[in-house]
Amino acid sequence: MVYSLHILFAGVWIGCVLTETVFEKSLVSEQFKERSRLARLHLWVDTTIEIPALIGTAITGALFVRSVPLDLLLSIKLVSASLTLIANLLCFVFVVARDRAAVVASWGRFEQHDHRQHQFGKVVFIGVLLTALLGLIH
Repeated sequence: MVYSLHILFAGVWIGCVLTETVFEKSLVSEQFKERSRLARLHLWVDTTIEIPALIGTAITGALFVRSVPLDLLLSIKLVSASLTLIANLLCFVFVVARDRAAVVASWGRFEQHDHRQHQFGKVVFIGVLLTALLGLIH
């Protein structure tokens, strides 16, 4: 049961990361009004789906790991998953900050937070794919 829940939560988390990557790449605009909408959409997906799925993945993963023997491949997967989780939480901080900057029309801060959010987003994207691949072979 825990394993099935873990796969479900991880799938939702991966789906959110991929969806947000599409948002961020395809809804890009030079107009701040449109970028503000993108920031709001990204924040909504994060708070309603992604962060709960990330938490569910972390909890079920921790429960599942307690029931299996720890080997080198599992250790690598745990490190990858942990770094991805941390990067995603940091990315979320910048998603929130970017949205707040958009609300008060602080476009300089918006740009800074947008840049940092994209940097951490790349780490999350790579980490999610790597961890999922490791999960498939382990």
